[in-house]
Amino acid sequence: MSSDVPQRSRRCSNRWISAAALLVAVVVGAIVWVALASGGDSDQGVAASARTATSSAAVGTTSRVTPSDRVAPSDRVAPSDRVAPSDRVAPSETPAPAPPAVATPTGTAPVDPVAAAEQLPPSLPAVALDRAAAVDGLSIEVRSVEVIDGRATGPGNVAGPALRVTVRITNGTTTAAPVDAVAVNLAYGPDAAAASPLEDPSQSPFTGSVAPSGTAEGTYVFSVPTDGRDPVSISVGHAPAAPIAVFTGSAG
Repeated sequence: MSSDVPQRSRRCSNRWISAAALLVAVVVGAIVWVALASGGDSDQGVAASARTATSSAAVGTTSRVTPSDRVAPSDRVAPSDRVAPSDRVAPSETPAPAPPAVATPTGTAPVDPVAAAEQLPPSLPAVALDRAAAVDGLSIEVRSVEVIDGRATGPGNVAGPALRVTVRITNGTTTAAPVDAVAVNLAYGPDAAAASPLEDPSQSPFTGSVAPSGTAEGTYVFSVPTDGRDPVSISVGHAPAAPIAVFTGSAG
């Protein structure tokens, strides 16, 4: 009697397993029927869902980095492999060369034109009106000083009291002495005021040159008031850079 109980239990278990299998088959059949009834879109959705699930599972499986895939310390860039500053590529554009400096001749000092113009030749010690002065081998003397009534013949000239001065130059050299650049000036009175040249018809400046051992004379007229004739100072320069001969005295 006791042997019948296990057999009954096994038969009951088999019946429950058969029933469960039948229930599962029914459910699966229902799902398949519903999928077929809903059409291709559902099949595509189910397939897409299945693919998505499969891809996600694959990604989750393969995206992990194993310890063997990590970069070993030996594969890292060593400091010696870095690009040194000297190995860098220089810019393709190079600066334009600076213009060459203008060389200044050695031993030559710059000349200020204003200072050169203001610098006058030296004047020799003054001598009396009746004395001669020796300059560069020439003998210069005031031949005469005459009181006249000057006449004005050019613009800016004013007729009036004047002094007419005649200068003689004797050439004591062995070459001709040019006298075209002779300059004659006159100052009068205690304050040595500069007299204005007057273009009087009687004037006759130096021209040309003086032959060796020869002489030449030039006449110049200056406006001088009657109260300014004592003293007067006459300056004669035979060349632009030559020393100036100075004659002083009373003109009467």
